Amino acid sequence: MLIRAEAWLAARMFYPPIILLCWVTRQTQYAVHRLLWFVSVLHMFYYSQGIAQHLVLGGLATMHMLSAATRPDVPAVSYGWIRGVLWVSLSLEIMVGLALGAPSHVLVSWTLALYAEYAATIKTLPPPPARRRRRVSSALGA
Repeated sequence: MLIRAEAWLAARMFYPPIILLCWVTRQTQYAVHRLLWFVSVLHMFYYSQGIAQHLVLGGLATMHMLSAATRPDVPAVSYGWIRGVLWVSLSLEIMVGLALGAPSHVLVSWTLALYAEYAATIKTLPPPPARRRRRVSSALGA
């Protein structure tokens, strides 16, 4: 039942914006996967505190940047347990944010990471909608 709920949620909430981003940027879902992971880690790096967090997150950001630059279209794999950990982390952050009365900046990072993981689950992208040509009516009657 949990798998069907996740599939329903992915099809309704995650896939449409990811597919639209792929169409707009003319990138594959795997390139978008790597881009979103890079942005997520970079966001965590920006808000990190302490030298240890800077070193770890800076290394991860560099790794994701190199991955996105050198092999953007290589198929990526998304594991269910990673999405599960991200869902639990996001849920805990929401509860802590509600308890403290202030949303956390980590919500953005976990949400971007979830979108990245769901981008890797898309097997084939649908073709973009056909562009309609505008009919320009001439004011001169030609």
